[in-house]
Amino acid sequence: MQFTWTMYELFGAFEFMFIASKTNAIPEEIWQRWSSAIAWWLSYSGVKAWWKVRPIPFSESFTSYIESLLENNPTDAESKRRYQEFLAEGKVST
Repeated sequence: MQFTWTMYELFGAFEFMFIASKTNAIPEEIWQRWSSAIAWWLSYSGVKAWWKVRPIPFSESFTSYIESLLENNPTDAESKRRYQEFLAEGKVST
């Protein structure tokens, strides 16, 4: 339940930023950062699995956007590898 709640809060913020970007309420460079963050989160299998079974839907346009990210996987594999290495070295307590 904690994971689901966390994901709803996180993706709720993502959805808000997505809608804000569509109405030009935020600068494009800010949206690009958020867009990259969404793609990074979606690169994790647990987040992907949660997205597929989420019990409450998000807006249709945001859902389509997430589905396109899942299909195209635009994440930077090298950044993800470096982050995993960072965690494995124990520099952060998990």
